[in-house]
Amino acid sequence: MDERTLTAARDAAHAYRWAEADRLFRALDPRDLDGPALDDLADTCWWSCRLDDSIAARQHAYARHHGAGRSAEAAMAAWRLFDAHLMAGRERVAAGWLRCARSRLDGVPECAVHGYLAFADAESAFHRSDLAAVWESAGRMVALGHRHGDPDLAAMGTVVRGRSRIAEGLLDEGLGLFDEAMCAVLAEETTPLFTGWIHCLVVAECFALGDLDRAEEWTGAAMAWCASLEPDAPYRGMCRIKRVELSALRGELDEAERECRRACDELLAYQPSSAAEGYTVLGEILRRRGAAADAERAFARARDLGGDGQPGLALVRLTLGDADTAADMLAGRSPVSALDPAGRVRHLDALAEVAHARGDLPGLKYAAAGLAEAARSDLEGAAADASTARLRLMEGRPEQALASARRACRTLAALGLPWEAARARMLVGSARAETGDVPGARVDWARARAEFAEVGARADAERAAGFLGPSTPLPHGLTAREAEVLRLVATGGTNRSIADALHISEHTVARHLNNIFAKLGVSSRAAATAVAFQSHLV
Repeated sequence: MDERTLTAARDAAHAYRWAEADRLFRALDPRDLDGPALDDLADTCWWSCRLDDSIAARQHAYARHHGAGRSAEAAMAAWRLFDAHLMAGRERVAAGWLRCARSRLDGVPECAVHGYLAFADAESAFHRSDLAAVWESAGRMVALGHRHGDPDLAAMGTVVRGRSRIAEGLLDEGLGLFDEAMCAVLAEETTPLFTGWIHCLVVAECFALGDLDRAEEWTGAAMAWCASLEPDAPYRGMCRIKRVELSALRGELDEAERECRRACDELLAYQPSSAAEGYTVLGEILRRRGAAADAERAFARARDLGGDGQPGLALVRLTLGDADTAADMLAGRSPVSALDPAGRVRHLDALAEVAHARGDLPGLKYAAAGLAEAARSDLEGAAADASTARLRLMEGRPEQALASARRACRTLAALGLPWEAARARMLVGSARAETGDVPGARVDWARARAEFAEVGARADAERAAGFLGPSTPLPHGLTAREAEVLRLVATGGTNRSIADALHISEHTVARHLNNIFAKLGVSSRAAATAVAFQSHLV
């Protein structure tokens, strides 16, 4: 054993000089290393993006610690193996290592490692939707971290407490706890592993809440920290995913797509579960751009890597005109946990969009009510307002629809979300058209078309142009909506079928027909149909 090389390798690892540590460890035979040195080797391999080598070294470290009677160290190695296998999607192997960690701590006096098992308890409680247990376990993490001088554990416990409070709807308290944990990170109290974890967790939660200003601040801090890491270190890809997601939300779709593809390639090498998140973000970018087939492939890739793929896959099917399949996909989806309120809002928002497209009034009522109940932030409130606008339009109450759509549009514009704001503006236009203000509706549709074009959402821009209709005036002074109704009448549509096709109420169809008959100077559907053919509207 070359003791000088070993000492230099361990010193480099403790100073986070991972490339140097990796070079020095490669000159040593792992079979000659004791448990602490193998722990350092495992860390070095992880930071060098060699996950399998890291796991192998950690398993040897566990065996050496256990054989030497160092129970707490063996338990910590087992916990790290639990986490590594869990992140790699090997849940059964992870569960086995967690049991090993618990076994090694039997009879061991209180130490910081008990706090890491409390971390696993907190995550398990989240999955069981037991917020009281989450709060209790997180409290143990904080207390044990402070008592045993482990700032990583204390900071992570603070983050978990923040997540618990946010899940309860106590946003200010939860975000305050996040800020507290981030201050520990900025003060460099935490080690790099937990610095990266905390950045990722806090930024992801801020995104989910639509607190983009806070997300932008912490993403900037995360990117600055990533710049201090070695070029091939983990977390660079994960931080880039968040920056990409922010760029996409701000409307910078072209650059976001290029960066997202790079980040996905990096993450595939060592953390498939995070790569799944990257492909989900890529799918959203492509969906916004109107590249439906490419978006579908990205969401499917996310699902293959252990992600959900929904509601993105369903919304792509809706974009392709297959609303029934989209509805089946959402109906067959596993229930979204009450402790993932952001996921529940995304699911309900997709349900509302699909129900509206299908003319499914009960389904839209259910989704709109759920969104109104679930709204905790301005972003979620805007989603509730948009679904309410769709519902009121389908019920034939355009004035109420207009108020809700305008509120959603104002909120989304103020949040700096141009694509979402343009979609809400399309609803504003539809509501104004139903109130009879067609010139005003055309102004909104034209503005939405320009906003879609500006962010690169080509399919949406074309759809908006379709609402505007031909540049030449329609015959007989008909509005675009009245022309739609007349075309459907001419093909034999009943009031009910026309209402279903246009996602409006039968009362609204009847009002349009009265206006059409008056403008055409006719009194029957047959006469109106004849005029439609004579005027080349059909």
